[in-house]
Amino acid sequence: LYGVAAEVSIGELFIAGFGPGILISGALMVFVWIYCKWKGWGKNDGDGRLGFWTATRKAAWALLMPVIILGGIYGGVFTPTEASAVAVLYALIVGMLIYREIGLQDLAAVLRKSVISSAVIMF
Repeated sequence: LYGVAAEVSIGELFIAGFGPGILISGALMVFVWIYCKWKGWGKNDGDGRLGFWTATRKAAWALLMPVIILGGIYGGVFTPTEASAVAVLYALIVGMLIYREIGLQDLAAVLRKSVISSAVIMF
């Protein structure tokens, strides 16, 4: 909405937010690491490297979403607005068909919450 109102390129706004986003996420990772060390969490969970690769393999479909979004935008395949629509469709397909965490009965509630969130932002 800001980009449209201020007549600023949405792509430039997206790129401008990329650096601060990396810095904030890095700071959050450092904070969580320090906090977990302080609380003594994760010292002896026994998974080691095998657990990391198992978790990565299970999350591979979800980890592809940023690649699709950023690759599509930087590759010129779609605009940032179209990227959001592609991300929603991808998340729906992965959630319903691959991870099977979203069922058809859940779809109405998900759509209702999405409409309410969008209405709050738009109006």
